Amino acid sequence: MGIYIDPERGVIVRSPLFLKIDKIKEILRKRARWIIEKQELLKNHSHLLGSVKEFVSGEAFPYLGKQYRTEKEEK
Repeated sequence: MGIYIDPERGVIVRSPLFLKIDKIKEILRKRARWIIEKQELLKNHSHLLGSVKEFVSGEAFPYLGKQYRTEKEEK
């Protein structure tokens, strides 16, 4: 079973057809805290969704816990 948090559609649950609805509800109850945390995270960072990043020469950006600066490519 998969639980996805989509900023536009909300919580999406995918499960095998054989999984009974009671079992799905049980799993969702157990994962409720995680679901709420992810929804809050999306809500708090919604200003980042849909924004297009333009990389300007010399601009810093985070990647894998480090800051990197862009450089203009020499031709």
